[in-house]
Amino acid sequence: RGTGSWSGTVLAESHTVSFGTIAGYTTPPPQTVTVNADQTTSVTGMYSSTQPTAAVVLNEVAFRRTQTIVYQATLTPGSMPPTPVDIYLFARLPDGITFVSLVQASPGGAISMVLGPSPIPFLTGATLSSMTVPFAYTFTGSEPVGAYLAYAGLVTAGTDPLQPTIWLSLDQQPFWFTP
Repeated sequence: RGTGSWSGTVLAESHTVSFGTIAGYTTPPPQTVTVNADQTTSVTGMYSSTQPTAAVVLNEVAFRRTQTIVYQATLTPGSMPPTPVDIYLFARLPDGITFVSLVQASPGGAISMVLGPSPIPFLTGATLSSMTVPFAYTFTGSEPVGAYLAYAGLVTAGTDPLQPTIWLSLDQQPFWFTP
């Protein structure tokens, strides 16, 4: 046994790191990590994650009695592995304090409308997959007159949708009703 120190030169070397598939979600592309001769490290093929998105499209922006509004929400998972989300599809009425929520009892089940003082989730604890949710409603003339806001949004399952900082994604479209 002796004492001493190790010394040497770091040679440049390169390794490619690949990731597998996670439940059908987009996974990072291969990344190459290079240790350079000057002992610096560089990474190529960097991957940036994307959040899930919710978008809403309406067929028109102004409606009268007997006209039909077609609401279409498009929900897209991000590149991160799935996290349970609560899906919200709703409209705020002209009074600014009442919401009409679209609710589905189970995936693929019938969609109903529920009025209330806060949005009600369309689905809770869902593993998000790409989906489009169409809904149509024909105005009867008994609806409140004025400006509405249609929304589609995603929050982490079990969180409060009235806290604006917790939305993973939120889209809104205005529309008006005049009898």
